[in-house]
Amino acid sequence: MKQNNKVKDWKPPTNLPRNWSVDYCGFDAARYRSRSGLVCILSCSIERDQKAWVHLSVSRKNFLPSWEDLVLVKEIFLGQDSAAIQVLPPKKEWLTLPGLKTRGFLIEQT
Repeated sequence: MKQNNKVKDWKPPTNLPRNWSVDYCGFDAARYRSRSGLVCILSCSIERDQKAWVHLSVSRKNFLPSWEDLVLVKEIFLGQDSAAIQVLPPKKEWLTLPGLKTRGFLIEQT
């Protein structure tokens, strides 16, 4: 039986700065796009440690997002006062999407 990983009362944000739009918004994930070419995917679920984790992926079409891009996205979607961690998973867990250069964050929801 599959475990329900949905986090009660968590919803992806929809009130965004003017230069951002929502591409998709579901109960546990959303995809956002900026006019400058950034694409973000934000999701929240209960993970193996039984804690709620927010995952934020940041990408650009032809090059890696800059440090400034990462800070901007973190502050918009996770808040200025939150801590964010960039994770480099084992190679067997890498996800490659054709034409996208991605960096990701994980943050524990409190």
